[in-house]
Amino acid sequence: MTIAPPASTALAFGPYVLDEAAGRLRRDDGSPLELPPRDFAVLCFLAGRAGRLVTKDELLDAVWGHRHVTESVLKTVVSRLRAVLGDDARQPAYIETAPRRGYRFVAVPRVLAAAAAAAPALAPVPPAPAGGNLPPALPPLHGRIGDIAAICRQLEAQRWVTITGPGGMGKTRLAQAVGQQLRGQFRDGVILVELAALADGAALPGTIAHVLGLPGKAAQASAEALGRALSSLELLLVLDNAEQIAAAVAPLAVTLLAHAPSLRLLVTSQTPVRGSGETLYRLHGLPVPPPPAANDRRRTPRAPAPVPGSMATAGASNAVSLFVERVQALLPGWSLAESDLPAVHDLCRRLDGIPLALELAAARVPLLGVAGVRERLDHRLQLLTRGARSAPARQQTLENALQWTFELLDPLRQVVWRRLGVFTGSFTLEAAQQVAADDTIDEWAVLDALDTLVDHALLQTLPGATPRLPLRYRLLESPRAFALAQLQAAGEEARLRERHARALLGLLQHMSSRWLDTPTLEWQQQVLPDLGNLRSAFAFARAEAARAPLALALAAWGVSLWLAGDATREAVAAVDAVAPHIDDPGVEAATRARYWLAIAQLGTAMLVPADRGHAAAGQALEAARALGDTTAMYWALSHRIATAQWADPQFDKAGALAQMRALEAPDWPPLRGRLLRFALALDEMYANRWPECRDRFRAEYELARRLGDLRTAWIAGANLAHALIVLDAPAEALAVSREVVAQAREHGRLRTAWGALNMQGVAAIRLGERAEAEAAMRELLALQTVDGSLAWTIDHWPALLRLRGDQDNAARLVGLADAMAARASAPRGVLPRKLHEEDVAALRASLGDAVLAERRAEGAAWQEADLQRVVRGSAPG
Repeated sequence: MTIAPPASTALAFGPYVLDEAAGRLRRDDGSPLELPPRDFAVLCFLAGRAGRLVTKDELLDAVWGHRHVTESVLKTVVSRLRAVLGDDARQPAYIETAPRRGYRFVAVPRVLAAAAAAAPALAPVPPAPAGGNLPPALPPLHGRIGDIAAICRQLEAQRWVTITGPGGMGKTRLAQAVGQQLRGQFRDGVILVELAALADGAALPGTIAHVLGLPGKAAQASAEALGRALSSLELLLVLDNAEQIAAAVAPLAVTLLAHAPSLRLLVTSQTPVRGSGETLYRLHGLPVPPPPAANDRRRTPRAPAPVPGSMATAGASNAVSLFVERVQALLPGWSLAESDLPAVHDLCRRLDGIPLALELAAARVPLLGVAGVRERLDHRLQLLTRGARSAPARQQTLENALQWTFELLDPLRQVVWRRLGVFTGSFTLEAAQQVAADDTIDEWAVLDALDTLVDHALLQTLPGATPRLPLRYRLLESPRAFALAQLQAAGEEARLRERHARALLGLLQHMSSRWLDTPTLEWQQQVLPDLGNLRSAFAFARAEAARAPLALALAAWGVSLWLAGDATREAVAAVDAVAPHIDDPGVEAATRARYWLAIAQLGTAMLVPADRGHAAAGQALEAARALGDTTAMYWALSHRIATAQWADPQFDKAGALAQMRALEAPDWPPLRGRLLRFALALDEMYANRWPECRDRFRAEYELARRLGDLRTAWIAGANLAHALIVLDAPAEALAVSREVVAQAREHGRLRTAWGALNMQGVAAIRLGERAEAEAAMRELLALQTVDGSLAWTIDHWPALLRLRGDQDNAARLVGLADAMAARASAPRGVLPRKLHEEDVAALRASLGDAVLAERRAEGAAWQEADLQRVVRGSAPG
């Protein structure tokens, strides 16, 4: 039986009521259920033809008008409907799938009269409105169901809501969708008044009166007369694109609301109107996919999360859904391939999820492909120019949309906007004032300009990494590209970029002076947000030989920031790139001292050869001594000791330790003395006094935790576990390393604690805990592959394969370890040598001398890729 209800009735099935006239689905207790417009239309079409097979083509024609929509879109809609209705596709109570044919609504609906269909509400529901000028059908609105619901709730509680957001965010479509959702709540309908073409605020009352169809005299009257004309109406009035006449909208809105008690106002504007009684709803970009997994991974390999950029998460982002739908509308049959996912996700992130920008990017895919659009996104103002011809001119290109906003600002704020374009990522108020202020624009004017840019949603406010750190600000990507274009046109780019680089250098120098007295993790949290600014400033400084001293200074003072951001290769490349300029006449003595100290720091971190780091520490010590910089001397001495074991075993460590003690003052806080305490512990390690080494690192581990210096605690904990393994106490080593790894993972800094992860794996292997060993060592492999630092732990892997029972590949890894050790600039340490000797003895017993020699010879020809292959090739049993 097929039921075709008249328009004035509703259908009830199960615990649900489907009221097509009111545009709503609710439970029979009156509680509403949210459905996107297309989903609602599909449900109405199927329920109205209950019992009959509805083909896919019928549905696509009826709901989408066959606008090049693929069957996969329909399948997604049906899946969402089942989720809302609690329906099971295998045993359907409502929607049955006919494979390769279509769908059938299998429930038998009851036809309700209009009165019975009315849903309970917080206030009496008026009859369906006869008025209103909203479009009869609205285009699909991606990812805004929550926004629609939130604005509807605001309009229940407040009489005036303004949706704010930058151009192209979809404010108009959202306001229309809200109006459609609430149309049945207002006796006299929903009226949309478009204000974008209105340049004169004095014409505002007449414009509204004309759209309302009021008599001619009312159209020419004042705001008070318009208010009196509206006084008896129960109406939702939508004023769209009010930003250019906001000063006129504010008093008019207050007047209308005072005269018309049943009036509600919904305004869209790039900025707040700032009228009495206004409630703001700030509209942000559509949710975008998360960035690729960071090297510090919070999840263990035993419980992996879906990988960002995989087909498992492709539909989880509304920005991706919108982009895909727009491409499919232009390229019938196109579908999102796995290989395109990274590019699509990157596009969505770099376009900040702004719908207009995503639609303009999709319009270029037929010509350039997804990868081609992504490659050209640095030139987005020239690329994103193919908007719909039916759209307003300001929305036909990305540049037009931004130019519209730019022209709303006064000249001073235009200057500040364009100058902020030199920042990459986020920045502080102080940095903005240093860069944007000059003789004609003081710091207070910059502050006021930032406030305006935040109002226009061009500038995001970001909380500090901790409550004690200041707010930061970030220009959205497209407004930043526009700002840079304006900066170039004004001939200011080189001057402002140099000002930006020097402001950043000042920050780095200031933060360097605080390093010894600040918990390391806290220090890193303060500087890390400026990593993007360091990269762009260094690239600018390197671009011309005349700026070489600036580039060298940025490299010297920036190494600690690169290391904090785990950008180890960038740090090494930077100091290498500026090395030819160390003796240039424009380089200050303090910068030279800092440059040598930076290389010493890289040597201690085993990122450059130990002999290079040791020699640089000596040069830093002499340069600091000449400057009378005792802090730099103290730091340089610690690096001399840390690198001496590999670079100069005859180095006078006792003399260096005595110099460090002499530099310490009695009133130094405990944090500042950590360099000497670490140097003393390393001295015990290098002298093979392992019980003393264990005791010193245990004391430092406990002290650092009490002081809240977590990163120092993690490094001390890893070294404590190292000493415990050497002393044949793997159970205690495993407990310590587990504790460190768990805490580092909780803070999202696992890569910083890779040494503890390494010790966790080694200890678990020695205790026969195969599952834990596999998990730890696989995660370690992922971290070290990024760094290219597998040589540091090469002797730790054969035991894992022996634990698996793979003796042949274990022997080959011993051969690979031998080859890598022969190429290394330093001999094996105590623990690697101990593990190596144990492996050789065990493999000789299991394989025999001849086979062992043969496998070691095969492994000597292996590469790191072979290590990765065999480690990943077998899962835990």
